[in-house]
Amino acid sequence: MSLDKISNDAVALRIRLFNTGSDDVTVADAFRPRVGLRNSFGGMALVDGKNLRAYYPWQNSNDSTFVESGFPDIGQLTSGQEWDASILFPAPPPNVTTVNVYAPQVTFSDVPINQNGKEQEGDPGFNKADLSPPNILSLTSSREDLSGDKTEDDSGNKVAIRLSSDVLFKLNKANLTSKANAILKQVATQIDQAKATTIAIDGYTDNSGNDAINNPLSKKRAEAVHSALQKLVTRQGISYKIAGHGSADPVASNKTAEGSQKNRRVTISYNK
Repeated sequence: MSLDKISNDAVALRIRLFNTGSDDVTVADAFRPRVGLRNSFGGMALVDGKNLRAYYPWQNSNDSTFVESGFPDIGQLTSGQEWDASILFPAPPPNVTTVNVYAPQVTFSDVPINQNGKEQEGDPGFNKADLSPPNILSLTSSREDLSGDKTEDDSGNKVAIRLSSDVLFKLNKANLTSKANAILKQVATQIDQAKATTIAIDGYTDNSGNDAINNPLSKKRAEAVHSALQKLVTRQGISYKIAGHGSADPVASNKTAEGSQKNRRVTISYNK
């Protein structure tokens, strides 16, 4: 029905559930995070695509139940029945004017935030409630090129560019291939356009071989990428942190050839 900003810290999502069918309908599972948790909208979230954040409902600090009103304990709507509910969420930043309202079984896109909202009768009473700290999670947006040679993870404040070692290097080698230069030119352009003054370059391998081979190989590959980027990046005042991690921190399962290929990588990361 509406999403109203009722204070600097909270927005109220107001929804109406109604059953137009002839049979009773269990609706609780559409909103709670897991089966068996009664009377809860805990599975809902406001998704801020602009800042890559997910905002979950406020909780009471005394019993950890979600602040809400109007929702039936049994989680069912009989034929022709309707219920209203108000769910309080942490307020997104003032520059966010729309969000996606997510529930486990349905999503409403581009829901506008009424910046001039007020608390209404039936609301849980945000200013009087004893609440736990807000639950706000960072999201990561991933973009992979068609070849799979480059994947870019954007978590709002940080960018991590994963480059396939199979393209950058020959098997068990740390010398850059001819194809590597074109990819690193793209990365250098992105770094030039960013504001970051520190760039981290981290090398990784799959879990074949052993640490005595993988660790120094991953470090040498990171150093090779660093040496090339230093020549390609034109912006001044940038420092680099180089490390090799061997087979640590895999991004995919090493049980498949595809997963192992993803794990053989050099990651270039920086704050926006």
